[in-house]
Amino acid sequence: MNLLNGSGYLLYSAILGSGDWAVVVSGLQPELTWRIGLGMMGAVAYVRAVVLSAGELARVVENDSVSSAEIPGLVLLAYVVGSTLLVAASAFNPIGPRLILLSGVSSGFAAMAGLTAIPRLVENRVGRRGQAQARSLSIRDGSPQGLW
Repeated sequence: MNLLNGSGYLLYSAILGSGDWAVVVSGLQPELTWRIGLGMMGAVAYVRAVVLSAGELARVVENDSVSSAEIPGLVLLAYVVGSTLLVAASAFNPIGPRLILLSGVSSGFAAMAGLTAIPRLVENRVGRRGQAQARSLSIRDGSPQGLW
């Protein structure tokens, strides 16, 4: 999620002309060219972060640690919980409630939206593998399967 947030921030700064990176390029000439470059760099980094994340989850499915049917639920959980935590954390911003919307929602739900593409990318790579099974802790063999 950190990769999505960081690369999404580059894109956000370039498009909206606000944020730290917008301040960095504001004095450079021609500013529009720098903003376009910043946006392209952010977009490429964002797509690469999504593809990298999908590749890592596909590897977990290929190792039979998780079935492909479980991936959408795991990704949705990470998206909702992670984004909600970012919005909740922004509520403590002393600058004001406007910044809660700008920083919390944009860095939370908007920047993490790429997570929603991951289940499809994983399925395209590995197909439907494994069975959606109820996983439980096995005291007998000591395997912590229920943690994932």
